[in-house]
Amino acid sequence: MVDDASRTRRPAGARPSGDPSGRPAAGARPATATGRGPRGRGRPTSVRPDWGPTGRRAWLPTRGGTVDWIGVALIGLPIAGFLIMGWRWRWTHDDGFITMRVVDQVFAGNGPVYNAGQRVEVFTSPLHLFLLVVLRGLFGWALDQAWLGVILTMGSAVAGLGGAVAGAARLARAGGAKGRLLPFGLLVPVALPPMWEYATSGLETGIAIGWVGLSFWLLARLVTRPRPRPADSGPAVGDADAEVEATADGHGDTGAVIGRAAVAGPRIWPTAMVLGLGPLVRPEGSILAIGFVVVLLTSAAVGPDRRRRLRLLGAAIALPVAYEVFRMGYYAALVPNTALAKEAGASRWDQGWYYLVNFSGPYLVVIPLAAFGVWLAFGRRWSITRSFGGVGGRNLALMMVVCAALQTLYVVRVGGDYMHARMLLMPMFALCCPLAVVALPRAERAAMVVVACVALVAGWAALVALAQRAPDPEGFFGGHSIAEQRIFYAKLAGNPHPVSLQEWKHSFLYRTGDRARAAKAQGRDVLITDIGFGGVSLGPETPLPPGRGPVLFLDGIGVAGERAGTDIAVIDLHGLADPLASRTPALVPRGLPGHEKALPQEWALAEAGAARDDPAAGAAPLAITCGDIGQLLDAIDGPATPSVFLRNLFRAPGLTTLTVPKDPADAARSCGRP
Repeated sequence: MVDDASRTRRPAGARPSGDPSGRPAAGARPATATGRGPRGRGRPTSVRPDWGPTGRRAWLPTRGGTVDWIGVALIGLPIAGFLIMGWRWRWTHDDGFITMRVVDQVFAGNGPVYNAGQRVEVFTSPLHLFLLVVLRGLFGWALDQAWLGVILTMGSAVAGLGGAVAGAARLARAGGAKGRLLPFGLLVPVALPPMWEYATSGLETGIAIGWVGLSFWLLARLVTRPRPRPADSGPAVGDADAEVEATADGHGDTGAVIGRAAVAGPRIWPTAMVLGLGPLVRPEGSILAIGFVVVLLTSAAVGPDRRRRLRLLGAAIALPVAYEVFRMGYYAALVPNTALAKEAGASRWDQGWYYLVNFSGPYLVVIPLAAFGVWLAFGRRWSITRSFGGVGGRNLALMMVVCAALQTLYVVRVGGDYMHARMLLMPMFALCCPLAVVALPRAERAAMVVVACVALVAGWAALVALAQRAPDPEGFFGGHSIAEQRIFYAKLAGNPHPVSLQEWKHSFLYRTGDRARAAKAQGRDVLITDIGFGGVSLGPETPLPPGRGPVLFLDGIGVAGERAGTDIAVIDLHGLADPLASRTPALVPRGLPGHEKALPQEWALAEAGAARDDPAAGAAPLAITCGDIGQLLDAIDGPATPSVFLRNLFRAPGLTTLTVPKDPADAARSCGRP
């Protein structure tokens, strides 16, 4: 707060001297927020935060109004190092080709499905799929879609890092910090090998990092705006949120002018829509999205108008709600099929704790966390509110920490994943955003603490980047088979950088797809099975009734399914792409995290088109035609006509919670058949 003695009082309704509109007279020197003039000894918050000059270099850190190139280098080098390591570790995970096959189906005219004619939501990130479709539509003539995916996810991750830096710098400068910006929290994500690994990989991790960084930056810009005031009142001197710059972005944005009620300009609506994208990035991204929207609606820049808040809330949830309606009508489900296959609603605390330790232990994450704590306790010069640029900045930083903790808790609850560290990268990055960069204080003691904290994290980052890697899995099956994926699949592909499908041609997965293509060319009706566990005893090839064509039964559906082509059906043992397997009971004892289901071969034979009198299929060919299972397949097979779409809106809740028994005979009895 500003001292009362420093305030200048004037009669109610009076305007500041100068222009009748309230602008200062020409040539007048801008006063600081303390009211003591440019060189006053009050709190050193200027009218304009020192984050970038006006013009083309507005995004660069500055000191004294000029670009601080040393600061640029200190911040840019870690990001450049991350980009280099991500490129050196470029690859595409087998699961990445699952989404690419969906893209193929879209361009083949079959819609966002994995198997033509069966509507199953096999992808986890609708936003990732949408961006891949757009990129392929624009640039597919020039680049393979796998390489487009590398560019998309790597570029998104780097943009997310940049957003974290810009947002943290914005908060620091709004709080009055004038010293050089030093990388701090930024050093954590750029040094972690799992971040390099999933910067490409064909998965949505890079998209998630980009969305978190962009959202944090947008909110940091917003919360450093002054709160709205009646048009005839003067500046709210002494208000922590009004002591920062009156403009929206630090260089003349007219969306926020002191003395006007509408402080936040029209760009707040796109901001609200971006913040609400969390459920479309990843399902658990809803946690961060809720936190972001709460910060938006409670920010001073939005104001107390309830109708405006409701409109912003509507803008934030518009796309997720629209997609949820599409999901219910098109896929006849409330959640992605992957959530059903992975038992995302169940608890597995012991395995989740193991997953957390598997990440935090090898990389000694307690060290940067301790450095963050020391900075908060001793390195800041003012209060927490002051350090983050006011009440709004403090609330944003606190919400990032709370949401990161809640998302980590959720990951622990569901048991994590079999991919080392992948599920924890998003909340880890969110935790680091508010302190991505910190300013060097002028006070000697505070500066020494800040330098020590930054040096500690920098030393930790060097150690982790050079020496620490994922631990070896303790077993192939069960919950302890958590491993770095890139090494395993690079060996499987026989290529250190297996990005495109052709770079997987030396793997047995690619050859399995070739077998299916050959069977198709020969006109054979056969179920091709490539599974070595899960209770499956089928031979490599099982004859099917005439006219069925070749069908694949696999436990890894990425490369093999992509190679087989869009016109060959694939049955997924683990249920990511299979509506029956995803709804079967979980394995007992629980299996590999993310692989909680195993489809009995009788159900697979029935789905492949086995005859009703086939003894190997048992009662399964009959069971899929009646009862709840028959309703499920009726809802998702064939074209999604308007009548089917509307009917599915009401059937989706029941079909989502449907349980498919392991024994097909139980399903046949439940629908009144012997």
